Amino acid sequence: MNLPPVTVKYDPATQSEIYTTIRQADSKNMKLDKDNFIDSGSLCLQSPDGTWFVLSVDNSGTLSTTELTSASGRIDSEGRPLIATTNPYS
Repeated sequence: MNLPPVTVKYDPATQSEIYTTIRQADSKNMKLDKDNFIDSGSLCLQSPDGTWFVLSVDNSGTLSTTELTSASGRIDSEGRPLIATTNPYS
């Protein structure tokens, strides 16, 4: 999130930009008290042994998982998932 710099005097335009930026970022966050819908990106889960998996659903509603590996380019050299630039949850 990139916010405008702090101004010495109150500036309504700057405050409006800050408010808009925060509101847009908040709309992309998962909420604990309501349903969350993911229409792009992915949901990644870590198993007890530390392996990462991406959860997928096909058109019939069947869920499946695929292991994230360094060969797929989604795991770094230390076994941590790479953060996608378009989805903070992958």
